[in-house]
Amino acid sequence: MNVYQRNFYGYPGWRPYGSTYGLVGPLVGFSSLAFLSGALLVGTYAAAQNQKVYVYVVEEEGQNVEYRVDSSGHVLSKKVVE
Repeated sequence: MNVYQRNFYGYPGWRPYGSTYGLVGPLVGFSSLAFLSGALLVGTYAAAQNQKVYVYVVEEEGQNVEYRVDSSGHVLSKKVVE
């Protein structure tokens, strides 16, 4: 868990999460994010225009993939992490 969190410690409003899996409240209503229902929530940080960014890690095809999703349900980025 800490391996994924350490890259975000300097982000504004960074809030790490422990062993939280699945979609959190603001994201539950977005059916397009259902693939993250079993993902690990690494943490959140503040973004422009009062948005919050949620950082998830999910295993896809044997690799850990990081997704950044804003509070409007948009996937901002996707990248393989180790």
